[in-house]
Amino acid sequence: MSKRHKKKPAPSKATAPRERVPSAVTVFRFSVLDDQSREMVDHAASAAAPMLWLRDGKFVEQIRSAQTLAQVLDLVASAHGLAEAAWMARVRQFGLAAAPPIAERLQASRDIPDEDARDTVRERLIAALRWTGLLGAKALRECFAGLDEYGQSLACVVLGLLHDTSIAGLMWDYIKKMQSRPQSFFVGALWG
Repeated sequence: MSKRHKKKPAPSKATAPRERVPSAVTVFRFSVLDDQSREMVDHAASAAAPMLWLRDGKFVEQIRSAQTLAQVLDLVASAHGLAEAAWMARVRQFGLAAAPPIAERLQASRDIPDEDARDTVRERLIAALRWTGLLGAKALRECFAGLDEYGQSLACVVLGLLHDTSIAGLMWDYIKKMQSRPQSFFVGALWG
């Protein structure tokens, strides 16, 4: 999954127009939309499996051998490429009861000093809450204020997919705040 788009300088008029690519939030939405979409993302990663296995194999094995939810959640920062699919599958095995521990990790993610690592952890945790239903929606509502703008955008996507209408006013405020910003994070609230 792609990370947030970093702020780039505006192209000069002499350069070719920028290609249209989906925002990171749109790609995130596709990956958590439903099981079929998730399978497509996982299948795309597995197409490059031999090459990715060299990089991700040890993490996949660690994730698969983790015995408890806490052990699986400890490996969230390692969930890249093939390991991301393995991590999500393992988290989902713990069912709805996983929502509170995931929410605790999401709240604690604010203490991760590296922005890219923090984004990765939040992407995985917010995506995992997508599959915990109303408990996931409740957890995201409680964590929302403590997330940065990118995390809030991802949370809006998941809250929309979970049909949580109680946060509609907050999403509208988020859209208004983010519309004038150079990045496309407001798209998350539009998807929501």
